Amino acid sequence: MQISTIHSLCSRILKEHPVEVQLDPNFKVAEDFEGTEFLQNCLQKYLRQALKEDNTAVLQLVQVYGFNGLVRQIESLSENLADIAAEKDLTIPYRQSGRHLGELREQLCLAVTQLIQDKNNLTSAKSKGRQQLDELSSAQEEILQQLAEDPVNTTLLEAKMAGMRAAGKIKELVNEIRDNMGALKNLYIDLEAIPLVEQWQVVLQEFAAFCKQEKQENDFLTYNDLELLAVKLLSENPAVRSYYQQKYKYLMVDEFQDTNEKQRELIYLYAVMIKMF
Repeated sequence: MQISTIHSLCSRILKEHPVEVQLDPNFKVAEDFEGTEFLQNCLQKYLRQALKEDNTAVLQLVQVYGFNGLVRQIESLSENLADIAAEKDLTIPYRQSGRHLGELREQLCLAVTQLIQDKNNLTSAKSKGRQQLDELSSAQEEILQQLAEDPVNTTLLEAKMAGMRAAGKIKELVNEIRDNMGALKNLYIDLEAIPLVEQWQVVLQEFAAFCKQEKQENDFLTYNDLELLAVKLLSENPAVRSYYQQKYKYLMVDEFQDTNEKQRELIYLYAVMIKMF
């Protein structure tokens, strides 16, 4: 029987297979505060070096966020830096948003047309809501022309919909129109963000590589590094994985619900051929 924390388990796996992970078997693991300080020092060193070399991506992000703002943004991503940097294209979700442009435009035009067509059945002729719908109806042609523009222009539609109150079926149509206008705005925000996301990808990948180099030169590992390297070793090396899967018959994990994603991945790699409880 063997009892250990997840991090001591990771450490033991790596020390038993230092060649496969290219580590000095006498490596030491930094405490959390040391890891934080090391990361902060690396970040300052990377950014100042990048600015000195007129790094285009860093210069653009500094222009947007300011130097201290960029530091805070990167620090907030530090826990997941390796996973983010490993992504081949961070812009994919933003580009995928653009695929919905035609669908949103069509839904918006249909909802506006339906609302105007049904106005006589939906509200009293003397009500304030009916007056607003009459104004919307008189501007229908111009509104639809604006919605056909690229980018979609919702200026007039927003003006006519401002303050419009409704109930029943008309409320559903009004809410649908407002929801679609909001979705269109978010879509264009995503599309406009693509060039910035591209610069973020460059900076995060460069910084992750910079940190890796600094850690190797200083024989420095954090608890997060232990998890990443252990998972990488077991997932990429079938012989090592098989060895540990066959080493124990049972695996008990205390407070499994409190484990993070990497720890769970490690446990599943470890426990494929054994019973876990």
